[in-house]
Amino acid sequence: MKRYPGTVPFTAKHKDLFFGREKEMAELYQLISLEQLVVLYGKSGLGKSSLIQAGIIPTIEVEAVYTPIYIRLTAFNEKEVNDDSINPTQITKENIQKNFDTPTFLEQLRPNENSLWNNKK
Repeated sequence: MKRYPGTVPFTAKHKDLFFGREKEMAELYQLISLEQLVVLYGKSGLGKSSLIQAGIIPTIEVEAVYTPIYIRLTAFNEKEVNDDSINPTQITKENIQKNFDTPTFLEQLRPNENSLWNNKK
């Protein structure tokens, strides 16, 4: 594979090709470790997805403190919903559900709660 994947972001399988952003990875990982919510934003094409997928997620998996769940939301217009469209909440729930086969601690505490963290379909 070439050094740059083109218009698609680097993924975890490209972590060995993704280098040169060690400072940004360390700073973002530190923020994630310290804060309950971290928002990474910037112009399109600056490498936000690559930084997360090829830099942060592999680091988190090695540390084994968190379980990373990658969720990419697209534009959604509630007024233009059709049979094929999935709203952001559904996308998030599906991604969480496919990453947890066993009940989460929160589900054990609140088994019938209808929340994003309840892995029942």
